[in-house]
Amino acid sequence: MQKINMGNGTPINPIYLTRYFTNLCKKMDIEMTFHGMRHVHATLLLEQNINVKVIQERLGHGDTSTTLQTSSHLTKKMEDEAANKFDDMFK
Repeated sequence: MQKINMGNGTPINPIYLTRYFTNLCKKMDIEMTFHGMRHVHATLLLEQNINVKVIQERLGHGDTSTTLQTSSHLTKKMEDEAANKFDDMFK
């Protein structure tokens, strides 16, 4: 299994990081998986109008369609912004 270097030269097995995150979320009564954080990351960046190509590179996807289809989700803020911009075109 691939190990992650934590910056101090000590590698850590990713499964331990995932378990730690899972336990932390349970203690805080949050329903979130470690992998789910990737989706949150992508969605929040899209919400801030970050170029999808930048997000694709950050997530390591082969193309932007993968990023848009699997790692991002529509938010109320995005819906409102789209409606407001459409409305502005007719003012």
